[in-house]
Amino acid sequence: QCDWSSDVCSSDLSSIDAEFLSFAFQPGRPEQILAGGMDKDGKSIGLMRSEDGGVNWEKSDETGIYYDLEISRASAGVVYGLTEKGISMSRDGGRTWTSLGALPGKVFDIALSPSKENTLYAAGMKGLSISRDGGSTWEKAHETDEPASAVYVSGDGGVYAFIVGAGLVKAEEPSLSWTTKANDFQGRAIMRIAGLEGKPG
Repeated sequence: QCDWSSDVCSSDLSSIDAEFLSFAFQPGRPEQILAGGMDKDGKSIGLMRSEDGGVNWEKSDETGIYYDLEISRASAGVVYGLTEKGISMSRDGGRTWTSLGALPGKVFDIALSPSKENTLYAAGMKGLSISRDGGSTWEKAHETDEPASAVYVSGDGGVYAFIVGAGLVKAEEPSLSWTTKANDFQGRAIMRIAGLEGKPG
């Protein structure tokens, strides 16, 4: 079992008494995992780190509850985290963090460009936004102002997003010319889009 009062826990992932909300895997090193979430009382378990595929875990940060974690494929050591306090960035693999500037409203999901170090996307109440300067400034990535609930960028630069009223849409970096992939969701919203080997699932 995990003792959250200590900084290290040695446990099988399935036996950890916590709700994990986010996972991020080091590109090319699937045994290196970052995870975030909350305990049974709704309190942050901090940023958890495993170097052996989830058998042993170490607590490395207590900034807040990490709802999303994204490891950069364009710059080694760079990680972005979405917490209740906003978006933060780490340049040392998640050990220390810097809070970014003003966000484009309430954000639900973030994604990083695989080729542009400072380019990230944010899906939120004010639609789909893009920052090309590491989160300092934001602009629209899609013309609609309707809420966007999820965003994902594949390894080949395909940007996928779910936008209320538009459905699942796709564009290619850097042009961001959007096409609709599916729109019959019967009032439901996709909250996460994931991919395997560069292909969205």
